Amino acid sequence: MDSTLHFIAQVGILAGVFTSMLAVGASVGVDQILESLRDTRTLLLALVANFLAVPLLALFLAQVLPLDADARTAVILLGAVAGAPLLPKLAELSSGHIPFSIGLMVVLMLATVGYAPLVLPLLLPHVTVAPGDIARSLIASMLLPLGIGLLGRARYPKIAGWSPELHRVSGAGMAIGLTAGLLVGWQNLVTTIGSVIFVGAAFLGLGAIAIGWGLAAPTVPTMRRVVALGAGMRNFSAALLVASRDFGGETLVMTMAATIMLIVVLAVAAGEMGRGMGGRVMGDPYHPTPSSGRSISGS
Repeated sequence: MDSTLHFIAQVGILAGVFTSMLAVGASVGVDQILESLRDTRTLLLALVANFLAVPLLALFLAQVLPLDADARTAVILLGAVAGAPLLPKLAELSSGHIPFSIGLMVVLMLATVGYAPLVLPLLLPHVTVAPGDIARSLIASMLLPLGIGLLGRARYPKIAGWSPELHRVSGAGMAIGLTAGLLVGWQNLVTTIGSVIFVGAAFLGLGAIAIGWGLAAPTVPTMRRVVALGAGMRNFSAALLVASRDFGGETLVMTMAATIMLIVVLAVAAGEMGRGMGGRVMGDPYHPTPSSGRSISGS
């Protein structure tokens, strides 16, 4: 029974990630992505935050906090993957620059596909990690559908209208996968209540937000918020995928628990940013107008 549920968990998470990337590719044009990334300095700062500072923070937390082996692996997994599909929604909550959030999300996803297989074996030297297997799974489940969505949108613009339905399918697949995973490891998940894994995930999220906020100080507030939230909201889809395919069920459960905490922390942080900044920032040329924000985030 457990083996069947574990298989369902793998298939559900894989289907959820695949359709989510397909929806992201269909929702935005390549020209929009390129235009939103014209500020190369801010983009480079975001890359430094996500692929240098945050993984080092995750490694530090894994060393100093009293985490067991599976919890340490979960924290490091989340620290090593960037490009969360939720970033545009967090940008909307924080009154951040939505087009930039979409472009940054795509760039971080693409970079993660090449980065994670190379770095995870270095960050997890005591765990058997096959870089080739991780690369193949991320390419097949993230890069391929993203490319299909982008190319399909470029050739047939009406495909953009499929994005909401694809997001719903993605949510259903992820829900099935996570439910199956929880049924397999519910006893282990119950034991995480009050566990240090939640503390580790909260520290990772808050610390990463601070890193992104500090590094992006030279840029305008709306883009600074996106950089900060992009650093904090790790790519839990990729982390769950790697945990389910390349690690044991205990690591998957710990990654689920850490993901829940990250989503809560980032949602609260984004809401506070939006409330504290009071929406539009005067003189900020990068802040989207209400119409552009709706059209991009809702496409």
